[in-house]
Amino acid sequence: MELGVMIAVGYPPVPVEYQLERLAACEIFRTEIYFHQWSDVLERHIYDLLHQFGIQAVSIHCYDKPDFNLATFRESHRRHTLALLQQYLGIAERLHIPYVVVHPGRPLPALLHPLAYPALVGNLRRVEALLQHSTVKIAVENLPTGYVGADVAALVSLLDRLNSPRMGLCLDTGHAHLNGGVDQALDQMQSRLFTVHIHDNYGHRDEHLFPGQGTIGWQAVISKLQRIDFAGVFMLEIMDYLYRVPLEQALEDVLRVKAWLHVER
Repeated sequence: MELGVMIAVGYPPVPVEYQLERLAACEIFRTEIYFHQWSDVLERHIYDLLHQFGIQAVSIHCYDKPDFNLATFRESHRRHTLALLQQYLGIAERLHIPYVVVHPGRPLPALLHPLAYPALVGNLRRVEALLQHSTVKIAVENLPTGYVGADVAALVSLLDRLNSPRMGLCLDTGHAHLNGGVDQALDQMQSRLFTVHIHDNYGHRDEHLFPGQGTIGWQAVISKLQRIDFAGVFMLEIMDYLYRVPLEQALEDVLRVKAWLHVER
C-alpha cells in the first residue's frame, strides 16, 4: 500500500499550494481532493499544481453540504444532489481521477432510517445511470452513529442489491471505530472495498487524529488490509495536521506510518 494524504481546496487557512508542497517534502505522492469550492479556473490550477509537484489524485471527496443527500426522499433535494454529483464526476473525468467518494446520507432519527435506505437505493440506481459512460467509480463511505450510512452491513447489502461493478465502499476508520470497530467493518466490507479514509480517535467523537494518536489498533488494521489484498492508497484524512506541525514532526510521523505499511505480516 502507498501512503496518501487528503488535501482541501478552498479551505482558507491553508493554501492548496502549501499543502501540496508539504506532501512533496514528505515524499507523499498520492492525494484525495476535497473541494470546498470549485471553478473552471481553480480546476485548471489544481491540474497544473499536481503536475508541478508530481502528485497523483486518486479520488475526489464530494463536499459534505447539508443539501447533498443521497438518502433523501424529497424530489427537489434528489435533483440537486444528483446535479452536484454529476459535477464531481465531470471533474474526476477531466482530471483523470478514478474514484469519487460520497456520503450516503445525513443525520436522521433512527425511526426514519427504514424510509431513508429505500430512497438511497433508488438514488444510487440513478447514479448508476450517470456512470454508464464514465470511467469513474463511486465509493460510498461509512458514516458515524446517527447518520444514514453508519450501518456497514446495510451498506454492503445495499450494494449487493445494486450489483454494480462501478460502485463500492470507502472504509472510514474513524467512523468505524465509533460504531462497532474497524475490524468488524473490514470483515463486512472486504469484497466491496474500493478506498479507505485513515484517521484516529478515542472512540467517543470524530476527531480526525493522526494514526497512533487515538485508540485504533493500527497493526491489526494494516494486517487485515494486507490479508484481503487491498491494493488502494492508505489515505490519511487528518484535516490540517501535517501543515500545522513543523516539517521535522511531519516527516517523523509520516515515516512511522510508512514503516507500518512496509512491514511484512
